[in-house]
Amino acid sequence: MRKLFYIALLMFLGLLGYWFFGGEASYPITNAKPTGTHIIAFGDSLTEGKGAGKKRAYPAILSEKLGVPIFNQGISGNTTEDGLKRLKRDVLDHDPKIVLMGLGGNDFLHKRDKDATFDNLRQMIKAVQQTGALVILVSVDFPLGGSWTKRYRELAQETGCPQVSNMLGGIFGHRELMSDQVHPNAKGYALIADKIKPVLQKYLNDPQE
Repeated sequence: MRKLFYIALLMFLGLLGYWFFGGEASYPITNAKPTGTHIIAFGDSLTEGKGAGKKRAYPAILSEKLGVPIFNQGISGNTTEDGLKRLKRDVLDHDPKIVLMGLGGNDFLHKRDKDATFDNLRQMIKAVQQTGALVILVSVDFPLGGSWTKRYRELAQETGCPQVSNMLGGIFGHRELMSDQVHPNAKGYALIADKIKPVLQKYLNDPQE
């Protein structure tokens, strides 16, 4: 019982920190009133839903909660280089309105060049923004990878993307929320959806009016 209390407390503090430090962007947002038609989640295994399946991945849960279709274009194992290669086919050709971009974790795990990784992300973000769509950058805070975490924050500010940082915060390391050492289970993905929901919801319908 005490363990459950501490888990709940950690989750609450994580969400509180998110709202105070990451929930509201303090910089101009590019395409805050996005044009286009479709909401697309574009990423790697954490988008695809490895460990729970696509029907319980965070895009499916978000779709249920918000009552809007969200296309899951996550592919397990993808790096930012892979994402750049399939961006046109899986995103740009589908009249995007809002793109949840969650790539870079595999680049970190495979020790890919950091500058190349963030240049790939920058190219993808700008290509999507040129269509009039909004990009929401979804990222992981890496253990012992503070410089990567900082680069995500700087990239979000540079390109005018709302950011959902530390998507695995309060989930990673908690066995009851994980399917393996890296990927959440259905309960864990539901918590990720809860983190993304208020940011996505804000931009669904003309947020400045």
